[in-house]
Amino acid sequence: MEMADADRARFTIQRPYESDWFLVIKPAQRKDAGSYACVANASTVISARVIIEYAPKIVGYHSRDIHMQVCERTPRVVMWCNVTGQPSPSVKWFYRKDENSPQTYIGLYNHMIFIPDVDHSNQGQYRCEVSNAHGNDVIVFHVHVIDRILTLDPNNPSWPGIMIQTGNAVIDSSNMGHNKNNDNNNNNALTLMLAGLVLLNVLE
Repeated sequence: MEMADADRARFTIQRPYESDWFLVIKPAQRKDAGSYACVANASTVISARVIIEYAPKIVGYHSRDIHMQVCERTPRVVMWCNVTGQPSPSVKWFYRKDENSPQTYIGLYNHMIFIPDVDHSNQGQYRCEVSNAHGNDVIVFHVHVIDRILTLDPNNPSWPGIMIQTGNAVIDSSNMGHNKNNDNNNNNALTLMLAGLVLLNVLE
């Protein structure tokens, strides 16, 4: 393929001996991986495949600490550990119930954890560690399971009110999200969730 002018300066031909023609790429970049061929008199003299190795990196998130609030009995929760790297990084998952609990190896080597029928026993920290010969990376998912309380709004039977209780504050969807406890003026984030809905809150 035709090389861009910005890349051309990184490629040079060196001849330490009269019979040698060396292609030097400096500095090498990931996009330089591929097949190369030396052609003389319209014939291929030699060909080679170049593999660029680099440290693993978890991609797709703005933070390495992901906080998820999940309603109990949510049908499923999926946590992804999307990673790039060459050679292909190894992936390991660990679980910790809370900060004072020991970390245990889950025994999974794939890039995904799937939790069906979430309940409070699934709450905790899920840590994904990736590594290869050039480095490593880590991401931690903090899963917070909250109670799901379903009630009917007596003032409007056609509209089911859904209430989530957090501390001393109660949020009622039929009351447009106003706080029923006016004494609670803290700035804690209150999340209203329907059955089966998962809110992924990435803390930057």
